Amino acid sequence: MKNFNALKKLHESLLKFEEALEANLLTEAQVLEISAQLEKLKDSSNKSLKMLSLKSSSIQKDMGLREFMTIMVPVERELNKKVTDEVMGVKTKDLEVKVKTNELIVVLDNVRSSFNVGSLFRTCDALGVKEVVITGYTEGLESERVRKTAMGAEPKVVKLRDLEAVKKKLSDYQMVALETSQKSQSIFETKLFKKTAFVIGNEKFGLSEYDLSLCDTVVELPVFGLKNSLNVNAALSASGYEWVRQQL
Repeated sequence: MKNFNALKKLHESLLKFEEALEANLLTEAQVLEISAQLEKLKDSSNKSLKMLSLKSSSIQKDMGLREFMTIMVPVERELNKKVTDEVMGVKTKDLEVKVKTNELIVVLDNVRSSFNVGSLFRTCDALGVKEVVITGYTEGLESERVRKTAMGAEPKVVKLRDLEAVKKKLSDYQMVALETSQKSQSIFETKLFKKTAFVIGNEKFGLSEYDLSLCDTVVELPVFGLKNSLNVNAALSASGYEWVRQQL
């Protein structure tokens, strides 16, 4: 418990240290504080923490972020901290205005995870998606959890009842289901129209046979390992940029 409390306190100090380091506002007091906290780990019975104490002399006011991470990451792992994009922050300057909106539309049907929805929104923003249509229990930007994961990405979101309503609304669009099924064909062998709507189903159950019948085509990404599918956001990323490649 003593080690845990010391490590927790160290982690809190490291978070403040990282923030000051990025802003170029580190003080000598912060450097001395972290060095002292690391030094105390030398008596730990935990071998990893004992090794970490050797880093005390490397804490400098002008140290780089890469070097700092050799200290931060082991501490996070010892505390079993879950690190997401939200925690790490965006390290590159975002554009001040959206450069382009494409004709691409993304439909999220009963996507359960708020984290996945936020990640999908961020990918949609990168792809310049014209509109995101959500159906069923898929959460939108009203969810704080979705907004946190989206990290400022706020695509235009339309809420509809189900895929039947989507089909009526997008009558002039090619509806392309991203699904591994007997009907699927490789996306790399599929002609994608300028007006394409990618349809993504629930992470566990995917799209029902009826929902697949509402789509114009069903595509999949080739996989070569034991798992037969990708995370929904990874699937959209790969498929979205195949659409971009075909439209260029």
